[in-house]
Amino acid sequence: MQRPNQSKICSINPRSVNNKSLAISDYIVTNDFDIVAITETWLGTTNIKTVLAELVPEGYKICQVSRSGHGGGVAVIHKASIDLELLESSRTASYDTFEYRDCSLAIKNYSLRLIVIYRPPPNKTNGIKAGTFLENELPKFLSQLATVNQNIVVVGDLNFHLDNPSNTETAKLNGMLQSFGMRQHVNEPTHTAGHTLDVVITRDTDDTVTDIVVSDPGFPDCSGNTSRDHYAVQFNASAAKPAPIRKLFQFRKQKSICVNDFKNDTMSSNLTNCVITNTDAEKLVDIYNDELALLLDKHAPLLTKTIVLRPSCP
Repeated sequence: MQRPNQSKICSINPRSVNNKSLAISDYIVTNDFDIVAITETWLGTTNIKTVLAELVPEGYKICQVSRSGHGGGVAVIHKASIDLELLESSRTASYDTFEYRDCSLAIKNYSLRLIVIYRPPPNKTNGIKAGTFLENELPKFLSQLATVNQNIVVVGDLNFHLDNPSNTETAKLNGMLQSFGMRQHVNEPTHTAGHTLDVVITRDTDDTVTDIVVSDPGFPDCSGNTSRDHYAVQFNASAAKPAPIRKLFQFRKQKSICVNDFKNDTMSSNLTNCVITNTDAEKLVDIYNDELALLLDKHAPLLTKTIVLRPSCP
């Protein structure tokens, strides 16, 4: 259950948003997420504007880093009423074994440090080694976070079998987190193969994160086929619920038009009384449009109204 002083956050790895952009957008709106962290966006430079137009719902913004090779790419989609400041990312820092976005989020009077991280699984192509991540780059990264004077939440896909504490790499990761005074909260499988690969990490003294739920989003691709790989990790964070998103729109009360009065004004307008001497089609169309616009403004003037955007029903 979400409380007024909490924000609803989701962390997902869809393994490419390119063919699931509309499904992900609908998932965000239906669940009324305040912040969505995405790993493995697979966003490159081709058709990115089209994909983002479908991916980002109305009233939301996106902060993203495109992938540098095969796979990868991280992003944060957030409600427009949340102030997001990008502090650092893979483009500005020298880390070879993982991609990330380090963001400071201001929600009303609350401040939250959100880090989205993706560590690709090592293979011969990328040359990434787990030892480099665990022994060199992760300690350096965590030491920087140790001095941050904000609530910290690290989410994403680390590609370790965290469900197996006896695994050598998992044990090293858990020991590293413990030595920096941090803990990992997800204790359910987050991958269809039954392993826990995705994380939600905070300081071990904080109660920033509550109500963690792992669920299958079941994103259909553009062909209607359901794609399943990683599950979504949802949770509440101790930061204020963002202000409702408001939108200004204009409308006319056309149903209130008196038809007889409109007919009379039409008959007495230049549409019927002016002498047409010009046979240029474009100018005749301009006269027609201008006269009807004047009549419409008289009988159904343009009104302005502010509405609150609310999520659609599932």
